Amino acid sequence: FENDSFFNRIKNCHSLKFLTIDQCHLTEIPQVVFTLLNIEEISLMGNEIDTITHEIYKLTKLISIDASYNKLRNLEFLNTGRCEMPALKYI
Repeated sequence: FENDSFFNRIKNCHSLKFLTIDQCHLTEIPQVVFTLLNIEEISLMGNEIDTITHEIYKLTKLISIDASYNKLRNLEFLNTGRCEMPALKYI
């Protein structure tokens, strides 16, 4: 995603609940996403993301994350063996 102005605009959207960043050639989840603490649904479909890291745990209200059609090889956030995201229902 070449235009960082989008991410600069959303970083102060603290009440944002739904975010779609589909088909933007992202190779990782942008750091600004992890500051959106009220986010409930994220769509990252059709990017080039290969890892979802533990930083996703900051999003305790997240219900759904759609990362289909990416290059996921590492879902390290699932490897802890305990539920860090009580609201998460759909991956």
